[in-house]
Amino acid sequence: MIISHKHKFIFIKTRKTAGTSMEIHLSQYCGDNDIVTPITFNRELGNEIKHHPRNVGNFEAHIGAGKVKGNVSEEVWKTYFKFAFDRNPWDLMVSFFLQKNVVRNPRLRIKGTFDEFVHGGVDGTYKFPINFNMYSMKGEVVMDFVGRFETLEKDFKYVCDRVGIPYEENRLSHERGKFREKKRKYFFFKKEKKDFRTYYTEETRKIVEKAFEEPINLLGYSFESNYQKE
Repeated sequence: MIISHKHKFIFIKTRKTAGTSMEIHLSQYCGDNDIVTPITFNRELGNEIKHHPRNVGNFEAHIGAGKVKGNVSEEVWKTYFKFAFDRNPWDLMVSFFLQKNVVRNPRLRIKGTFDEFVHGGVDGTYKFPINFNMYSMKGEVVMDFVGRFETLEKDFKYVCDRVGIPYEENRLSHERGKFREKKRKYFFFKKEKKDFRTYYTEETRKIVEKAFEEPINLLGYSFESNYQKE
């Protein structure tokens, strides 16, 4: 999460949307008085990544809009450019499951099949990573812009241009690749991901559709989405 007074923006970092890669890029242009939260693997990766947390205070990496609003002035909240990103929920759920399924620390690992994971979100065993709840308040979107993971480079370029930060074509994709390799080195076993649709039954497809109704309606997602990741 970043609050940049220098560039007058608030970045709500959502899950499984390349948020860390965006945060690393944006933080390089932040001022000394800006707020930049640590990434999960900051201590272990050390100087291997160009990311320098500062002025963290009461903030945390995946903090929602409501808590951010409660910790900044009314002027900052109203005048700064606020943005977040989201992802096709069916794809997001598979990505989230696979990451948790291959984490090296057994205490953090999700056990069982994907089908069991989806049903576990219904019975309370697991919590679905619904990003909509982070960039909305009382069911209403409070961001000035919500980008799509599927059009990441295009949408991130728009953000950079909007806040006056340099953007290099395909830089974000390159940084994401490097960061994935570094995470795997310390925290994850290698995982193989197939087309997300192959993980679902008709029942689990409908469970996710119901749970993620708001972002599906907001961003026009579908199980057979036309959006293609760049």
